[in-house]
Amino acid sequence: MFSELGRTLKDAALAKLLETVARSMLARYCEVRHLRVDSSRRRLEAEVCLLGETDPVRVSEAFYRVERVEDGSWAILYGLKISRAWAQNLVDDHFREIRVKLPAAAAAFVA
Repeated sequence: MFSELGRTLKDAALAKLLETVARSMLARYCEVRHLRVDSSRRRLEAEVCLLGETDPVRVSEAFYRVERVEDGSWAILYGLKISRAWAQNLVDDHFREIRVKLPAAAAAFVA
């Protein structure tokens, strides 16, 4: 029970940190409205609103793994499920994996 509570708290803290990072990285393209982390499944969910659009885009599933290399830690996102068909097709055709450099604070959480 306590390990479940600890994981839930860790996931909430990691989600807040990653949401802040994502907002900064994606501000030119969209507003990040929500991000959720499930570390036990290594899975993310997100909701964003593209600039100029009124309806949000939902990423209902994105799995991740972390790779540590000389220049730091990277999150590799894959298996994305996106609510817009054109975006899903784009990811399926050209972005099977998306590499995102993690800030040191986030890398410590996802270890």
